[in-house]
Amino acid sequence: MTAGSDGRVRSMDGSCWFAKGVLAVAIAASLAGCGRPEGDFGRAKPSVLHDDILPAIGKRMAAKRGEAVGNFNLTDTEQELQNRAWTLIRAPHQGMWWQSTLIEGERTRVLPPFSGAYAPGDYYRELSSDRYASSDTRWSRVIADMAADEALLPPYCATVVKVWRIDGERIAAIGREMPADDEWAKNAGARVAENDNLIGWVSRSLQYRLDSYAFAIDHLAIETPSDEEGEARRGWAALRKAALCPGVPAAAIRRPAPVRKGRALDGFYRPVDQK
Repeated sequence: MTAGSDGRVRSMDGSCWFAKGVLAVAIAASLAGCGRPEGDFGRAKPSVLHDDILPAIGKRMAAKRGEAVGNFNLTDTEQELQNRAWTLIRAPHQGMWWQSTLIEGERTRVLPPFSGAYAPGDYYRELSSDRYASSDTRWSRVIADMAADEALLPPYCATVVKVWRIDGERIAAIGREMPADDEWAKNAGARVAENDNLIGWVSRSLQYRLDSYAFAIDHLAIETPSDEEGEARRGWAALRKAALCPGVPAAAIRRPAPVRKGRALDGFYRPVDQK
């Protein structure tokens, strides 16, 4: 309840309560450390706030922004995609807390998709500010970070292909069984769009990581030259190759917009994968 200028008490409408709820959760998230909590090997740790509360709020906010929001349950493969994608979109250095905050806001959809680019020099600045007994330790850190990212890519790329096929089968089934304006068709289109957006986000994140590592290598070569530079550049080239997902259909990674039989499915188009 709230009092108006005339002194009368009025009921607070749902949108006002919702805005207050978003503000409260945003403050709680800030006090909790902003970014998604991480466990071993960069994997996300379970959290009611980050796994349930913020995504529930974000889903409603995304719908209000006019973004595609699906109500289908996730398949096991789609859940795996989200888990594997997280390890590649999180900030590449633990000291980049502000970037972790923005990424978590986008992941939970509390914030709209961020169209701008993070500065590639941020990773190097955090790396340079770390105190190490040996300057070669920074080189070793870059090499280890690139190797860790490279190791994540083969299973991620394999999962992308599985999701691509699932989406093709989903669209084909809708095309056979119900009209384009049916609620199930709309949910199918929204889920395909959500999968596409996540895969596109990972692709942008990988390019950002490549740019960040290249920036660090080039500047370390000037600031603290080392015999490890050659290994670092070879590691960068290997990561760039892995980021292309060799052997994976280009359509699965680039995610063209989905359709079926010439009819738009909520504005998306994708040919059905031929087995």
